[in-house]
Amino acid sequence: MNLINEKKCSAYRSIPTAFPRRHLFDEGINSGEEQDRLIDWANASSGINHSRSVNTEAKDTWHKYGDPENFGEFLFDKVKLPASRFTDGSFPVWYGAEDIETSLFEIEYHLKFDTLKEVNSGFIDYERAMCEAVLEMNKNSDVKNLSTTMSDYKEKSSYAICLKEFEKQRQLGATSLTYSSARNSGKECYAVTEKNEILTSIVKKFFRLRVFADSTKNTEVAEITLEE
Repeated sequence: MNLINEKKCSAYRSIPTAFPRRHLFDEGINSGEEQDRLIDWANASSGINHSRSVNTEAKDTWHKYGDPENFGEFLFDKVKLPASRFTDGSFPVWYGAEDIETSLFEIEYHLKFDTLKEVNSGFIDYERAMCEAVLEMNKNSDVKNLSTTMSDYKEKSSYAICLKEFEKQRQLGATSLTYSSARNSGKECYAVTEKNEILTSIVKKFFRLRVFADSTKNTEVAEITLEE
């Protein structure tokens, strides 16, 4: 049986954004189709209703260096999230990784699937912000052994097994998990269900991932640009 303990640590989380912010609105930079795609992503991921006609003040509400991640209002209070590795969608989960590299590996995997859904060939640029959070998880269960007991741990087919394990840990009182990264061997990730256990989370870096899609092959992350 896994022991439930207190765990304090830093964690990194990638969230959608527009980098720089003018990319979202500047028709001189983006074609109409590109701008529509950016606006759709921004609306879906931020809780801010962007449009081409918004005023200057509204445009300035997008993320800047040092801005807090709006995880409380957006993630926990207002948005119904889809099912993921450790939730069936009936309760919110905040996911983070122990370092920036691991967070990038994790998001690459999912953006490859998103790209194949959007285009058969070509590429999509995903613009993201990297947040650094301070976690104080009061009832944390370590389930890193999951990765060694499931042969398909790296695939989405393992989600049902992961969810079943978290349900078991929640019945024992756990409100968060420490688990092995499925994409970066030997590194930790965290799943948090109580927003008060995330003390702070602020934007530290911006980056862009260009993902190429080919319906006859696997997708490829061709370029990652980190901006300090």
